[in-house]
Amino acid sequence: VVTIVTENEGMAAEDVERLIAFPLESLLNGAPHVTRVRSESATGGSVVTVEFSWGTDIYLARQIVSSKLEIVAGSLPQGTEGPHLGPVSSRMGEVFEFAVVGDEVDPLDLRSVADWTIRYRLQGVPGVSFVINFGGFVKQFQVYLRPDLLKHYDITINDVREAIERSNRNFSGGILSRGAQEELIKGIGRISGVEDIAGTVITSRDNVPVHVRDVADVRVGGKFRRDDASYNGEFAVAVTIQKQYGGNTLAAIGRVKEALAQITPDLPPGIRIEEFYDQSILIAKSIGHVNRSIIEGAILIMLIMVIFLWDLRASLIAGLTIPLSILIALIILALARVDLTVMSMGGLAIGVGKVASGTIIMVENIVRILGERRGEASTLELTFEAAKD
Repeated sequence: VVTIVTENEGMAAEDVERLIAFPLESLLNGAPHVTRVRSESATGGSVVTVEFSWGTDIYLARQIVSSKLEIVAGSLPQGTEGPHLGPVSSRMGEVFEFAVVGDEVDPLDLRSVADWTIRYRLQGVPGVSFVINFGGFVKQFQVYLRPDLLKHYDITINDVREAIERSNRNFSGGILSRGAQEELIKGIGRISGVEDIAGTVITSRDNVPVHVRDVADVRVGGKFRRDDASYNGEFAVAVTIQKQYGGNTLAAIGRVKEALAQITPDLPPGIRIEEFYDQSILIAKSIGHVNRSIIEGAILIMLIMVIFLWDLRASLIAGLTIPLSILIALIILALARVDLTVMSMGGLAIGVGKVASGTIIMVENIVRILGERRGEASTLELTFEAAKD
């Protein structure tokens, strides 16, 4: 499965579907190994999901999609960001989740910590494919224009926007040679705070510069949001960790926990991390459930055999089939390099019941045939014949 994310701020959902999602779907439907293409469109963006034939290499699938996107990218509406490929992950890739919370901490600061302190550290952890943050407010420098002053200075909104964009950069001024030394000249213009924007020169009137602060109020605020998160009734930022496709879940979660332990001392005062979903706990519980099912199944089979057949040897043989079957299954999984996940452990748990019922039927029939036809053939031949029945 490969996901394609495309954004166009403010575009209506109907236009997103018609102008962005539909062209992408039409183009990808004819791609090699593609079995189904579906999309979800909302105000401001769309997510197109491309499903490939079972067994298709994930990186080959992404290469096929990427080559197709180059064809359609230039024909998308103006202002469209993307299309971008989603992370290399699976539907079961969300393995760890936690909340960033703080006592009387502004949601703006919570999101800033989650975006710039936590996410960047976790992105570099081996086995992590993507880190998703939602909730809180994304920090912005917001310029509130005053129409009366714009008219007074004969300045348009576009003039203000272009002035801020042009000033928000650093540039090189070359090299100044002083004897045997060379000094690099660098112009500092990158915006780092409200005052930098407020002091930006837009134009001049009668040789007097007109700054942004002369026509607008500049302040720090939160970006318009369409999501929110909370933890135990507190404002929070929810963080979801996606593991890499085919990666070891337990190893990835272990590394994430180690990274969080290193990050926690660097967090600002009052901000803490609260875990609320850990797939490794589910896997451990699944392993415990399988172990309990093996023991319970073996004991029940032995009791049933002893009660109904009065044959201790048959009951012991039947009781050993469950642990031996699970052992063989684990060996095959190891040879096939299949990691222990919630899905694989769930399959083993279901398999215990199938093995138990099959064992009772098989052993009961063998005991019956051996008792009824003893002496007619060798024990091995009678056992083989009973097994075929």
